[in-house]
Amino acid sequence: MWMAAYADTKSGRSSRQRLIHTTASKLFFTIRYEDGIAKGGSRLTYICIKGGGGTIPDPLAVYPFLTRIYQRESDFFTKIAPKPRMKLPKVWWADHGVVVMNDLTYKGYEFTDPLQTWPAERVLVVVEQLAALHAATWGMRSEGYPWITPAYEQLILGLMQTYDAEIRADDGTPSSALSVEDRRAHENDTIDHYLKSLAEFGGPTMERDEEVMAEYAHSFMSSFSWVVAPSSMQTMERVHAMTKRYMAAI
Repeated sequence: MWMAAYADTKSGRSSRQRLIHTTASKLFFTIRYEDGIAKGGSRLTYICIKGGGGTIPDPLAVYPFLTRIYQRESDFFTKIAPKPRMKLPKVWWADHGVVVMNDLTYKGYEFTDPLQTWPAERVLVVVEQLAALHAATWGMRSEGYPWITPAYEQLILGLMQTYDAEIRADDGTPSSALSVEDRRAHENDTIDHYLKSLAEFGGPTMERDEEVMAEYAHSFMSSFSWVVAPSSMQTMERVHAMTKRYMAAI
C-alpha cells in the first residue's frame, strides 16, 4: 500500500532486479509506469528497500537484538538526516526498521567491498561527511531525542552469545577503510582533517590533544561488531580482513 502511494504503482508495475543479503537485506526494484514518465524524479523508478535480513530464513527471530538497530537507522533518516549538511541518498520512506531509498547504482555510485582498502585521499572526503553529521548533532541531549537509547551495548552482548557457535577456536581466526600501513602513516593527518572540518561545519574548535585521542581510541570499540559477526550476516573473508585492520589499530 505504501509503495502504491509513493510510486503510483496503480499506473505501472514493479519488478525485483536483485537481492543482497549481508547484515541487512537490500532488495532492488525497477518501477515502470504505463505513461512512461518518471516526472523528473518525483516518482520512484529505481529503488532499494533496506531492512532486517540475512541469509537465514528469520534473522530477527535468531538475533532479536537487531530489531532496535534497524529501527535506529530508519529513525535517523526521518528525525536526524534533514539537519546535517551532508550528502545522503534520496529517501522516500523510512519506518519500522525499513528504509526505501533511490538505488544509487543508477546514480553512478559504487559500494566498496570491505576486502578492498581505500587511498588516504578518499578517506578524507568521508571524514568531512562524518564531521558534518557530528557538527549538526553536537550537544544533542536525550531529553530532546528520547528514542536514542544506548543500543550498541545490547548489540555486542547479543552477538557475543552467538560467537562460540559461529567462530570456533579449531577452525576460526580469533581499522577499517585504510590498510594497516596507510592508517599508521596517515592517522594523525586524518584526525586533524576531521577536526578542521568539524569546526568549518559549525562544530566546536578542537585540537588533537590527549582527550581527543582518548575519545578516538574509544571509537574502536565499534570494531567488536565485526569480530563477533556471524557468517549469516557477513562472509568470514570480510570479517577476517576488517578484524585485522581494527585489531592493529587498537
